[in-house]
Amino acid sequence: MERNTRSRNEQQTPPVTLGTAVRRVMRQKNIVLLFVLIFAALGALAGSMFPERYEAKAVINVVQPSSGTSLRSALNAVDMDTEEAIAGSRTVLQAAADDLGMDVTDLKDTLDVAGHSNSTILDIVVTAETPEDAANAANTVAKAYLDHRKGTFQAGLDELRGKVDSVADDMTKQVVDEAVLSVVTTSTDSGSIISEAQPPQDSASFSMAQTIFIGAATGLLLGIFFAYVADRTARGLGYPQRLSEISGSQVSLMADGDERESAQQLLRRIGAPEGDLAKAGLTGITVYSPTPGIATSLAHTLQGVVAANTSFVDAAAFDTIAPSAMDAHIKQNSPVLVEADSTASVAQVMLAADSTGVLLLPFTDKSQRSSVSRLFNELTPSAGTQVIPVYYTSSTNL
Repeated sequence: MERNTRSRNEQQTPPVTLGTAVRRVMRQKNIVLLFVLIFAALGALAGSMFPERYEAKAVINVVQPSSGTSLRSALNAVDMDTEEAIAGSRTVLQAAADDLGMDVTDLKDTLDVAGHSNSTILDIVVTAETPEDAANAANTVAKAYLDHRKGTFQAGLDELRGKVDSVADDMTKQVVDEAVLSVVTTSTDSGSIISEAQPPQDSASFSMAQTIFIGAATGLLLGIFFAYVADRTARGLGYPQRLSEISGSQVSLMADGDERESAQQLLRRIGAPEGDLAKAGLTGITVYSPTPGIATSLAHTLQGVVAANTSFVDAAAFDTIAPSAMDAHIKQNSPVLVEADSTASVAQVMLAADSTGVLLLPFTDKSQRSSVSRLFNELTPSAGTQVIPVYYTSSTNL
């Protein structure tokens, strides 16, 4: 008798489609929902712990003091890296903090100074809890920076004037006139605020609704991932599609509350729609499952739909049949319905299955996935033996 020695692992496994993956996740939808709720709550907590912040920006055009026609070269000489450092220095911020009535350290923590590449534009950006506070602080810092810069230039100019006055007696009239003209025409313009900070309309940070949404979205993605992992690593069989994946065969369903109709559909599948196994040319049916009790349940259901001429071999009687006598015993009592206990050896079951021609393997959602996989890996039915996996949609009454 020719046997099918090709194991399940050697059979081609159908690819996992998007629809299949979605169904696997949806079977673990409680995990997805749990993650969404947890992370939405965390988002709400984050939103409450970190209040909304508003960002305002004042824009300054930095001018280098110059005299006469040297203005263009003076502008190009502005070192914006230095000016950024000065604008963010403690001296400037202390003056601004005094005007604002706040601590200089707090002001420094909310300040960002940035120069523009290849230009003399300087941005003063301040973040605060209200739009008005942000705009007021940015403008105050900008003004404090310009005042400091102007004061520095004025002090330098005053010092220059003093030096000219102190040495004027030792100079010729022409040299004195040139020195005085240079001092008089030297500009103390330090720059100007070309764009005052305005109270922003929108928050620079996430609102409560946004943090909740971000949390829920994060939870959804993580929930989908862990739901898929949970589905693929579950110990129980769980659902009929998984049985189909393991067996590589179409699964027959035993509907909860409608087992008799399901059994009749099962007989149609094996070619005995009227329940007469002999008429269908079958020696019998062998029922086996590694899950305790399920083979007994299916065998008793089939007893109610097969023809009256079908004999029955229960699990206890099956265990007493010697392997060498299995084929003769079944043929002598055919057509026969054989029930094998969950503790029976697979080799003994296969002897009975090859003799009857049909092997039904019933399972439930509680059937251990590992034992199901092991069983199908061990099966080596003859070429003429039908092997049909059966799934009970509910195991409540088993």
